[in-house]
Amino acid sequence: MSSEFEAKLDALFARQALKKAQAEELLKQVEDKAAEFLAAFEACRESVIRPAMLNAGALVKARGLEYAVESSEEAMHADGRRISSTMISMAFFRGERSGGRATEYPRVSFTCEKSREEIAVYMSTMSALGGGGKSGPEGSVKLEQITEAFVEENILKLLSQIL
Repeated sequence: MSSEFEAKLDALFARQALKKAQAEELLKQVEDKAAEFLAAFEACRESVIRPAMLNAGALVKARGLEYAVESSEEAMHADGRRISSTMISMAFFRGERSGGRATEYPRVSFTCEKSREEIAVYMSTMSALGGGGKSGPEGSVKLEQITEAFVEENILKLLSQIL
């Protein structure tokens, strides 16, 4: 082998190593930013969303409608794919809850979309008892837009569809 070939080979592998290091650093920055956003959502969930849901729940319960507030954390598949996102939901049901998760009842959910740095709002008017309804996204907002009034507005929007 010529020394010129070896020098060019070294240069190619050095360039590849540099690209790999840059890609790893970029991935780390993206993951760190997503983790920061997730932590900010979790803080908002506990300081703004949950209290607003519990306050609204006390008011609707006094009027005869039962409710449940449930949250869940991000779940990952063994291969690294995300199965579910960090979220909080408020479900409503009449009379005794017939078991199951809040996702089986009319509900409003706030879900952390950390890769987009947004909070997705989902609503479902469907019930475990049947009777039809709809389920799906209502839009996404920036974390700064999540206020007690915003949460209450979305609860009222759902209640206006199911009552």
